[in-house]
Amino acid sequence: SSGINAEWPLRPGLMEINGLYFTPNTNHYLVGTEEIIRRIQDSTLSVKNLVTDDYFHSFTKPKINDKFEEHSVGEGPSLAGIFEDDKHLQTLINNTNDTIEKAFELAWKYAESFEPFRQY
Repeated sequence: SSGINAEWPLRPGLMEINGLYFTPNTNHYLVGTEEIIRRIQDSTLSVKNLVTDDYFHSFTKPKINDKFEEHSVGEGPSLAGIFEDDKHLQTLINNTNDTIEKAFELAWKYAESFEPFRQY
């Protein structure tokens, strides 16, 4: 299973004897969001390092006066390390998770307004 459900839009579930429920639930949304972020990062990390590609040597190891300049850029940055150290990305992920949790809290508060009808 990919972890991503086709039921992404939040929908109130059926009103059962014990109360109203939502599908998918908060945890399902958070797991799905985590899966999407992981897939984006995996896609980015699967791209071959262009610094070591011969096609780009004119930029990374230029030839000046028939002499190749020293390859000063090394292997290039580690994208996995950049993802780990990217405070903006981590803040964005945390804010997204917080927003999902708050949205579910508000949905539950709204659902509570139907409680008198359920009990009736």
